[in-house]
Amino acid sequence: MNTTYEQVLESFESTFQHKTQLPSELIEQWFKDSVSEYELEIEELDYNWSGSEFNKELKQYEIRSIALMMKIKYCTRELSRVNKLNNIIGKDLSLNSTGDSKKYTMSELINEIENLKELLNKQKTTAYL
Repeated sequence: MNTTYEQVLESFESTFQHKTQLPSELIEQWFKDSVSEYELEIEELDYNWSGSEFNKELKQYEIRSIALMMKIKYCTRELSRVNKLNNIIGKDLSLNSTGDSKKYTMSELINEIENLKELLNKQKTTAYL
């Protein structure tokens, strides 16, 4: 049975503690970018863009890798949003947080990047053959 876009999406959504409403077009773009990055780093995945499925069954760690790549894109976007929100300075109003929200968002991003690095590293062929 071939792996579908929906299976990767389920894995991506499972990384959130609270359900977050995101535009489907944005999620699809993150998916496309993540598949491309995975193929660049590890191997060709043979995704059928018109059929919304891979032409093979992916292993769960491959699905998880793509989902983590998507999560990193979400975290990067969220960090940008938090930075803009926390640094609103106007003539009559100045909002500048203590940096806690930035710190927690950055911490989550760094944690997900480290998880992905470790997961991808385990998938790469070693030089000791």
